[in-house]
Amino acid sequence: FQYHYFPGLWFAVAALALMVDQLQQRHPRLGRWLYWGLIAAAALVFVWFYPVVTGISVPQAWVDSTKWLESWYY
Repeated sequence: FQYHYFPGLWFAVAALALMVDQLQQRHPRLGRWLYWGLIAAAALVFVWFYPVVTGISVPQAWVDSTKWLESWYY
């Protein structure tokens, strides 16, 4: 039932972008740090999960490190 969350995802991304923009207007330095921090976090999580999602062979320890919840079976 993952597809139920996809329409709301775009609203969450838009809300996050608006929040960062408002913060950057009020506190430019803090907003800039948050902006680059979110981009770095998104890139890191993408690189971390990419091998598991695409089926690339990686060590089992890598796969186990992506299981944040015990109910995630793969």
